[in-house]
Amino acid sequence: MTMHMDDSVGQDAVQAYLDDLLLEDESAASPVPACEASTPAAEEYCAFELNGLKLLIPAAAIATVDEAPPAITGTCHDSWLAGYCLIDADSLPVVDAPRLLGLPDSALVAGRAGALVKLAGRNAAVAVPARGQPVSVDPETVTWRGSGGRRPWLAGTLATSYGVLLDVAGLSSLLATVDDRETATN
Repeated sequence: MTMHMDDSVGQDAVQAYLDDLLLEDESAASPVPACEASTPAAEEYCAFELNGLKLLIPAAAIATVDEAPPAITGTCHDSWLAGYCLIDADSLPVVDAPRLLGLPDSALVAGRAGALVKLAGRNAAVAVPARGQPVSVDPETVTWRGSGGRRPWLAGTLATSYGVLLDVAGLSSLLATVDDRETATN
């Protein structure tokens, strides 16, 4: 699905989606970055296109982007977790970016992602449809989510470019709960 941003109906739908992402994560306090210590001081991100939205991952949090990633294997209980992939002798959990964002179309086709983003210092990777583009983000233009909420991976939204900023530390904590759950059931 390709969304044309000159279509006001499409723009309204995307804006409503971004607003809904933050609504359930708002707290009574004024919005602040979810994890102040993990909010990157740098303003450089890598933007990945996902059905008319952009997933922005802090450039400093990216170890590598593999455009020909290995096959993703295994089954997972969470729909946003695509499976596991062997990279540098490590079996990394792979997050399906479109499914994480609640988008209907998966980045994965026949067990393969268009590109795989290995997160620096983390035992995880994110499957995206294609290689991203570097972008600079002014923190003043971001609507930061409040603390807590159901989406620990969401740092904030950027309405001007229909972007969702990834909180890498929050995603790592979410993956740790999945690991704990799977360890408990084995």
